[in-house]
Amino acid sequence: MPYLVLVIVGIALLVILGVYLAVRFALVGFCLADGQTPLLRAFQHSARLSRGAVLSLAAIGSALLVLNVLGASMVGLGSFITVPLSGLAMAAVFRQVETGGMTRRFPVGGGWTRS
Repeated sequence: MPYLVLVIVGIALLVILGVYLAVRFALVGFCLADGQTPLLRAFQHSARLSRGAVLSLAAIGSALLVLNVLGASMVGLGSFITVPLSGLAMAAVFRQVETGGMTRRFPVGGGWTRS
């Protein structure tokens, strides 16, 4: 019984870490396509871009995953629409994150102030 609990906890941690890394490095392809960036720098740039917007990127990725599953459930023909739409949506997200429009920065030092 303890072995089963350890296996379940280990698999859960593996899934959580995998989702976190997938969200953190979801923009690597766009970083590569955006300029003459080497692969390692693209991973660093993607991690830097997603630093303040991990939850937002996870929500968008989840919504796009559901959209693609629904498209694939329609005999696969819906994927001809949903997959390119997902790529365009992620490109728009990349541009928004790159310009700083999606990061949520919390106050540093002073804390929250009351009006």
